[in-house]
Amino acid sequence: MENINYEATMYITDVIFERWARAYNPRKRYNLMSSNIAKAMNNAIKACRELLITGVIDYIRGVLQRWFYDRRTSAGKLKSTLTTKADVNIGVNDEKAHYITVYSITYYSFLVKDGDLDGTVDLTSKTCTSREFDMDEIPCEHALACIRIRRFSYADYCSPYYSSAFLVAAYIGEIHPVGHPLNVVVVEEDLKRTVFRHLVRELVNQDVQLVIVMVTIVIHAHTRDRLDH
Repeated sequence: MENINYEATMYITDVIFERWARAYNPRKRYNLMSSNIAKAMNNAIKACRELLITGVIDYIRGVLQRWFYDRRTSAGKLKSTLTTKADVNIGVNDEKAHYITVYSITYYSFLVKDGDLDGTVDLTSKTCTSREFDMDEIPCEHALACIRIRRFSYADYCSPYYSSAFLVAAYIGEIHPVGHPLNVVVVEEDLKRTVFRHLVRELVNQDVQLVIVMVTIVIHAHTRDRLDH
């Protein structure tokens, strides 16, 4: 990179890697365990944006009810320990792992060579020099090559959030319709409080309207008086 643009290289080096490189950032950022729910909801509720607020809320409730049911049903049909996406990622990394040479350092730590760079893998701390294992919390190709040598279960080295059990637990909640307003039981104390707030709001509105009328009359009278003179 220095050969391409020396000034840019010096700039990002001075900034320190933790501020711009995901692999060196100590926090979980960007695509890790993120579903961008805001964008998903915006697309899902386009059809109800012209409705009144109560209609919008009920529409959103219906969308979430459908989502939870569909995902709960799909999650219940999973037969593997990990979710479908996690299994696919493991499969892709496992194909690459066949071309990696592994040398044992200890029973749980290894030197790995993939043809480009040498690195180390520690299965105890679940870390790899490439930082993929650390950041994604799912075995990279280097870690899978080491796991295969020891004949360990790769699922044991994945974050529990990738498990099908966690997916089922995420959608275990049920979303029910609110029901008709006439069937809602209102506690007497809450009813009194609501009526009181309504009366206060009406009085305030009346006072504001009265002030507006009085100001209008004064302005009109003052204007007419100036015109008369």
